[in-house]
Amino acid sequence: MGMQVRDNEGRLFSPARDLRYAYPNAITAICEHFNRGAWQDLVDVCAREGASFDDLCDAMEAFIQFLNLCTKDPEQNLQQVLDEAGWFRLPPAAQIGLMAMFGRVATGQLFDAIRSTTPLGEKPEGIAPLATLAIHVLRTARQRPWYVRWWRWRQESTDGP
Repeated sequence: MGMQVRDNEGRLFSPARDLRYAYPNAITAICEHFNRGAWQDLVDVCAREGASFDDLCDAMEAFIQFLNLCTKDPEQNLQQVLDEAGWFRLPPAAQIGLMAMFGRVATGQLFDAIRSTTPLGEKPEGIAPLATLAIHVLRTARQRPWYVRWWRWRQESTDGP
């Protein structure tokens, strides 16, 4: 288990779980960006895949409901809590759209965190093992038959006359 310390309110804090402290900012950022139309490209992609703007709003509502239900019943697992929140009744494109928004915000938060904790010009702590892992995963994925077929199809479909 990783390091654990108590915060000012007596709750345990662990760097491995610090998303608990970051998600309110992430949700606020998503709502602000969403409200001002900053992610029209994602909204358009979702629409092409069958999810309306209202579906995306419903996805955010279901996610907020999920957060409220996380600690309601200790016997429920993740799947059951998401189900109770209505997540699985949403179009898949709406689910993916909201998760893409979270991904964009998380990328920005990661950038800020790295910049504020790493001297400029130095490599962020722990990046080498992550890069090695990513290279291994990508090499393995690219050796799978579906990827090889897809890559060949992509090359053939983009080759001009």
